[in-house]
Amino acid sequence: RYATTSLARYDSPRSMNGGPCFQYFECDSPYERMPLADKVYELCYNFPPLSYLSSIELSPSSWMSVFWYPIGHVPAMNKKDLTTCFLTYHSLNIVNILL
Repeated sequence: RYATTSLARYDSPRSMNGGPCFQYFECDSPYERMPLADKVYELCYNFPPLSYLSSIELSPSSWMSVFWYPIGHVPAMNKKDLTTCFLTYHSLNIVNILL
């Protein structure tokens, strides 16, 4: 059984104590989730600062993770190997990307 979506919002686009002004964790089953682009649009609609904060305002440790499931056939030797998935991590800090 999966939990529901976890969303933390703060009144100010920038947290006064140096903590995050927004964080989001999706807990729903991958099969129950909306497409990523639709989710980003929904989050920006519900928390407008996400639309106008720039990448320079991100914490150097900001990141996101994506759990991928193939939509096509993945060649496998046996049935057990057919449940392939990938977990990727991506830095959101522009300085880390440019280095």
